[in-house]
Amino acid sequence: MYTYIFYVCKGDGISISLEVHSLASDDVASDWAQKVLAQHPTADYVSVARGEVTVATRRRGHALFAATPELDAFSA
Repeated sequence: MYTYIFYVCKGDGISISLEVHSLASDDVASDWAQKVLAQHPTADYVSVARGEVTVATRRRGHALFAATPELDAFSA
């Protein structure tokens, strides 16, 4: 099991909430991100991190996107 942080974000990159879950893999965490996004109707996307690595980003109404700097919850 790995610990993942799910950053629930607005379109401007501001995290409005976060959740922490222990899950079996990055693939499971990516799927879980869609569930987290569904629970937060005002969020635009959920970014998933395992440690300092962003493993997935799920945007509302879109398929899975690879982690990108503009969507990375760790971007300054």
